[in-house]
Amino acid sequence: MLLKLFIPLFIVTQFVAAQVDHNSSLYKQIKESDSIIFQQGFNLCNFEAMAAVTSENFEFYHDKGGITSSKADFVESIKQNICGSQDKMRRELVPNSLEVFPLENNGEIYGAIEQGKHLFYAKPKDRAEYLTGSAQFTQLWLKEDGIWKIKRVLSYDHGPGNRYTIPAKITNDQLRKLAGIYNSEKTGNLTIITKDSSLVLSAGDKTYELYPSSDSVFFYKDANLIFEFLEDPLSDNLKLEIRDHGALADTAVKDR
Repeated sequence: MLLKLFIPLFIVTQFVAAQVDHNSSLYKQIKESDSIIFQQGFNLCNFEAMAAVTSENFEFYHDKGGITSSKADFVESIKQNICGSQDKMRRELVPNSLEVFPLENNGEIYGAIEQGKHLFYAKPKDRAEYLTGSAQFTQLWLKEDGIWKIKRVLSYDHGPGNRYTIPAKITNDQLRKLAGIYNSEKTGNLTIITKDSSLVLSAGDKTYELYPSSDSVFFYKDANLIFEFLEDPLSDNLKLEIRDHGALADTAVKDR
């Protein structure tokens, strides 16, 4: 019985230990290669740099956009869908989410698996940049003629951008100051109460748990909604602005 328990534990221990240290040479090489694909290619539209680290035998599997089965189609999709968009797009890694696992053959590293989470931002011409989405990814890198090249990509679990945001710490007094009844000409009465270190907003039969990113700005994890509390000079009271995908969706003024 002890042996049966030991074997699965040994396998799990070996798997966990396979992740390389963030200070290792391999981790830094893969992170740098990742930045060429996303910082140079996705963010800055440097297609030549991106193509230089993309394998000819490239495949991309996206849970919303289907399969891209060649290097040429991959580069073209970035040109058309990202760099050709009216909104300027930007990708950013979720802090501390990147993991790298080496692939070895007879003790020599020939490749690496990269896993992580990332965020996507959009910058329309008429308003500020906003967080528009998030996803997880798994990428296969192989050394080809001494150069790290991306060969396979899995892009999945796409969802709202706020899912991975770590709430800020604010005091209970600060939370209580924001609680109350807010009136919106569009929606009607909005009721806001405190709950532990967050706020709960009720509008009709819908409720939203809001988490702080600062003393006055809150986010909803299940949609791209941002709630900002401001001083209203017309009423000497608090005003709540609700933004959906960066655009102003509703405004409410605190009654009491």
